[in-house]
Amino acid sequence: MTWRALFACLYATGFLCLLTDYLLERRGERRHLLVATTGDTGPAAAHATAGLKNIDTWVLYPKGGFVSEEQERQMTSLEAPNVQVVGVDGCRDGGDDLDEVVARLFADAAFRDGVGLGSVNSINWGHVLTTINTHRASRHSHHGELT
Repeated sequence: MTWRALFACLYATGFLCLLTDYLLERRGERRHLLVATTGDTGPAAAHATAGLKNIDTWVLYPKGGFVSEEQERQMTSLEAPNVQVVGVDGCRDGGDDLDEVVARLFADAAFRDGVGLGSVNSINWGHVLTTINTHRASRHSHHGELT
């Protein structure tokens, strides 16, 4: 992932995380985001939530070449007390192995609700809409106009 692509993903994810943090603050609540990644979402989620007061983030990624060295550095070099990045050994099927674990955790309603479990990923309408606007603005800025 290039730094420009990280910025686009971070912009969209950042907007959602800032909005979520604001709403959690107003409600007096806290969330623990669980993110399984093999690419762009992990670094974006880690950086977007770094330093937020009402969100703790756990980013899981499969070790063994399933993420690029650059993506791994983008996640593991971040120093934020509310962000934990965990490389998981033994994922023969890469992200699919982690997705199964995450799905089981979310399926356990007592656990999910008890710890305030949430997630962030690149497949939701808020992320899609902000990403579209980011790419649109980038495209027009290269042509010297922004409409």
